[in-house]
Amino acid sequence: NNVEVNFLGQLSNDFLPQIYSRYKYFALTSYGEGSPKALLEAMSVGLVCLTTPIEGTLEIISNKENGIVCDGFNAIDINKGIKVMESIDYSEVSKNARNFIINNHSYQNILSNYLESINQFIK
Repeated sequence: NNVEVNFLGQLSNDFLPQIYSRYKYFALTSYGEGSPKALLEAMSVGLVCLTTPIEGTLEIISNKENGIVCDGFNAIDINKGIKVMESIDYSEVSKNARNFIINNHSYQNILSNYLESINQFIK
């Protein structure tokens, strides 16, 4: 398919934003995830992400708004997802991905949610 793929092995977390920033796209084509940390990291730097329709990613990606969700798991479904990825407004989806992370997964947001939960528990 004339696609370039880079397998970088295990990297330090401190180095990941620099690596992610070298690319425009990120694909997470697994059959299962808990909390897809790599997806969140990729979105945080504005990568347009393609995922398979699994629990964990479906709560994060709004199809064609802040990423692309494939129809299924096979090569045909993923290829269709790539075609969709090529047809969207890259800058808009990239911006939406980053904003989703800022609004829902930033340290400030998470800390605020924890404090709210603790305050409700104390009451």
